[in-house]
Amino acid sequence: RAVRDAADLRRRLDECEGDLKGLRIHKEDAAKSREEAERKLREHDARVVRAEQSINDIEAAADARVAAAEQKISKLEAENAAQIGDRVAAAINAERLKIEREFRDQLEAARAQVTAAERLADEERTRRRKLHNRVMELQGNIRVMCRARPPRAGAPSALFPREGCVKIRQPEYCDDADFEFDAVFDPNSSQIDVFDAVRDLVTSALDGYSVCIFAYGQTGSGKTYTMEGPPDKRGVNVRAIARVLEAASQRSDGVSYEPLEISMLEIYNEQVRDLLRPPGAAAERLEVTTATGESVVKGLTKQSVFTADEIEKLIAAGARHRAAGAHALNKDSSRSHSIVTLYIRGTTASGDSLTSKLHLVDLAGSERLDKTGATGDRLTEAKAINKSLSALGDVLTALASQKRGHVPYRNSKLTYLLQDSLSGDSKALMFVNVSTDCDDVPETLCSLRFAARAHDVALGQAKKNVAPARAASPVGRPPRTPERR
Repeated sequence: RAVRDAADLRRRLDECEGDLKGLRIHKEDAAKSREEAERKLREHDARVVRAEQSINDIEAAADARVAAAEQKISKLEAENAAQIGDRVAAAINAERLKIEREFRDQLEAARAQVTAAERLADEERTRRRKLHNRVMELQGNIRVMCRARPPRAGAPSALFPREGCVKIRQPEYCDDADFEFDAVFDPNSSQIDVFDAVRDLVTSALDGYSVCIFAYGQTGSGKTYTMEGPPDKRGVNVRAIARVLEAASQRSDGVSYEPLEISMLEIYNEQVRDLLRPPGAAAERLEVTTATGESVVKGLTKQSVFTADEIEKLIAAGARHRAAGAHALNKDSSRSHSIVTLYIRGTTASGDSLTSKLHLVDLAGSERLDKTGATGDRLTEAKAINKSLSALGDVLTALASQKRGHVPYRNSKLTYLLQDSLSGDSKALMFVNVSTDCDDVPETLCSLRFAARAHDVALGQAKKNVAPARAASPVGRPPRTPERR
């Protein structure tokens, strides 16, 4: 039994060994299968990675191609838009040029029409002014010319929109004031321009007409410059007398003249003083009389003149005697009214005698005491100046009145002396000198309004002072022409 059991055990042992061997084989097979499976798994994972990389590469390439395509599309769209924009812009520009050309043509046509209308208006204004001036001349109106001095600083307050017109700007009133006169000279006008405007009036004194030319305006507005002028730019005084001398020597109609005489005086503080008095002589107070029907200054020096040089020397000598002083507005202000008078006597071809006077008056400037700061002697002078200018305004107002009654010539030595020049038989012309400084606008307007008032004064048609031959020269000497002297 033990043998049997042992045999049985060996058999089972062999079976177990066989099973173990089989299991070992199976294990080896399983390990091989596992290794194979792992290898295949690794290969599969590698293929998956490669597939994913391939997919990524494909996606990247696709994205790149899409981006390139989009960029190309955008570029094409931009190029197309640019081409379309260029065509549209070209069309728009062509239409704009067409509209501009049509507008320019219409504007040029409108400007031509405006220019033609302005030319016609200027011609009509000129014609009306000439007719008006002729009517004024026939009525004997005081002719008025305005002269503007350049501004001392800043923009000028005066404009000159057309011939014969001056416009004063008043920004604080939002309105401009226009004044029209027989002539207007802007700041660029020369002494020659001014004299040419009065040349014929001056020459008419040789025909027996008494002529009075006076300059009015505020202090520092250029009156003395206009009437006297510096040596290199002589004013109306010297030019007028020289012109009379020249015209007298050139007459060929049988009229002969005695030596022309000149006087020069000033009215200072209502006192008449001789400016041609001998050097060193005291300034005597002279009296004015109208007993003979004309204004005469007793004891006034008269000197014969034959050449332009003599005229200049006499007027320069008289100017040195004239009162002058300084104040806040003018460092060399004239403190008196100056009157240069040329006396003309002649004989016509028929033996009639003619007499006339040419008054050249440089009035002292009107002053506002609060602006000039005048004190002492300057204050006394300013009061006398303003009083005499006010008297001149009263005379002009009385003369302009429709119901002319008493004319207050005697209220001032100035108006009393100029009575025969303002009473009807003379030709009168007034220069109104104005400043173009903005600070002087109130004074400028006052001067222009005064001038406008003077322009309305009708003195009556001027008459020649010609007497028949039997009433010839009271001085008892035969008339002489300048050539005979």
